[in-house]
Parts: sequence; structure tokens; C-alpha cells
Amino acid sequence: MDKTKTLKKQKPSSKNILIYKVKPDIKSEPYEVGEIVLQEGFLGKAIAECLINNDPEGVLEVISIFIDLLNKSQLAKDAGMNRSSLYRALKGNPTIKTVAKVLHSAVSSNK
Repeated sequence: MDKTKTLKKQKPSSKNILIYKVKPDIKSEPYEVGEIVLQEGFLGKAIAECLINNDPEGVLEVISIFIDLLNKSQLAKDAGMNRSSLYRALKGNPTIKTVAKVLHSAVSSNK
């Protein structure tokens, strides 16, 4: 069997990207997710919505987005845990006690 030949130079992948041009009469504003997530009451509503829809992965995703917007080192220190423990808890299947501890520290330090 012959060896499979590989190209030495990579092909550019940007040729297949579609570029949309917006008409001049359409007004648009930049969208910042961080501003919405950090609004008071948003986190509780988002978690409640995920729980009503039986979406536990969505709860963890909302919490991780919220924590990504904060200073993780300070948050872990306020929660009384290592930063690596914080990451591990959010990647895996954290207990409700861990989630409550992290969110309490996050909301307290965010105010």
C-alpha cells in the first residue's frame, strides 16, 4: 500500500466563510452578553428556567458563564476553595452545596 500524501502547505479555510453586508438603513447595536448576565436577577431567572425545562447542563452553563465574567482567583478565595477545585466542580457534577457556596460568594463579591 502506498503512503497517503499530505500537503506541505495548509489550504486557507477562509474561502468558504460567508460575509453578510448589512443594508445602510438597518440600525444595529453591539451585543454584550456580560452586561445581561451580570444584571441583578438574571442569574436566578436563568437557573429557574433551566430547571423548569429539565436542563441540568444548562444550569451549569449559565453558572459557568457568570463565573467566567468574574475574577476567578478572588471568587475561589471568597468561597474558601482552591481555584482548581472551582474549575473541577464546574466541569463535573457539582453538589448543590458547592454550587450554593460558589454562587453566594460570586453574588456577594459582585455587589
